[in-house]
Amino acid sequence: MEYKAFSVLIFSKSKIKFSRFAFIVLRIPGPTPATFKVTTGHALMIPVHVYNGTPSVSGKLLTPGSTTYITEPIWVSPSLDCLFVVETA
Repeated sequence: MEYKAFSVLIFSKSKIKFSRFAFIVLRIPGPTPATFKVTTGHALMIPVHVYNGTPSVSGKLLTPGSTTYITEPIWVSPSLDCLFVVETA
């Protein structure tokens, strides 16, 4: 499976301690689903752009801008770009 890197700019006026989080953007190109798991803590997955098909996470449809709270392994069907916000501490 091939992942491509993207540049991400995040602007927020809230008082979130960003040092506790990692921000990762991944493209899930397909044609097979990708598996993701969180080893410690939790993560959020936010679909940013769907470029082919009807993507889903563990069988539930995804729409850009929606948030999926991840605490266990998930399977994401292609083809889309996602922002992952991972708690690091």
